[in-house]
Amino acid sequence: MAATFQLARSRAMTANTDVVVAIDPVNAEFGYRNAMHKLPKGMSIAVTIAETERRGDTGALRFFPDGQSSGGDVLLSYQGYTRRIAVNWFTGQPVLGR
Repeated sequence: MAATFQLARSRAMTANTDVVVAIDPVNAEFGYRNAMHKLPKGMSIAVTIAETERRGDTGALRFFPDGQSSGGDVLLSYQGYTRRIAVNWFTGQPVLGR
């Protein structure tokens, strides 16, 4: 997922256009440009994102041509393990954490 965020940021800068990565916690999917990726069965996802990027139960992280993003936190949980991906709004960089 962090690699998808990094790729979206790079594409936004290269194409000089916004790139939006959709996140669907209900169906455990994420992706962009109509290419959704399913998380492993049993993995849960929780997101904290900008209110402007919320769409009901789903939402998105938006990457801008200048490298910035709408920012947010993604929490992935699987079999008792939890990992966090924080996307910095100012730099647009995803950072893996615990």
